[in-house]
Amino acid sequence: MSFTLRILNISDSAALRALRLQALADSPANFGRESLQATSYFTEKINHPDNIGIFGAFDGTQLIAMMGLQRDSGLKRRHCAKLWGVFTSPNYRAQGISASLLQLLISVAGQQPGLLHVRLSVNARNTAAHQLYLRAGWSEYGREPDALSVNGEMQEEILMTLKLVDNHSL
Repeated sequence: MSFTLRILNISDSAALRALRLQALADSPANFGRESLQATSYFTEKINHPDNIGIFGAFDGTQLIAMMGLQRDSGLKRRHCAKLWGVFTSPNYRAQGISASLLQLLISVAGQQPGLLHVRLSVNARNTAAHQLYLRAGWSEYGREPDALSVNGEMQEEILMTLKLVDNHSL
């Protein structure tokens, strides 16, 4: 199969909302923030000033995978960004789509002036995602016990970072 990878724009807001709702239904333990908002919320998310991009994979016109990259807003933290909202529709998993989308995101992140690190958190039970990040060069820097309460069950998050450049002088 052939897939199209690109940064989402406001015309993708409804598709982003639909995929996010699918993600929450399919994998509630993998998302710390619920997004049951209207399509306008997703339009604002796409246009957020600190948003470097929400990256999507498409099968034809259908959005089948997503991940977002948002730069930290504080002046002393502008050298960091966060990877968030990673999800691939179940029927499209194990086909390399997330790995390809992640490589696009890393490439775009590496082009951002002054951006040194991309951070993420992943549910410790999501071994497939954890391994994907390790293969892509991320390293663990900590764990947060009881980070999420999913249906009353406490779940641990693994904290990871990807160093984009070796020289830290700005």
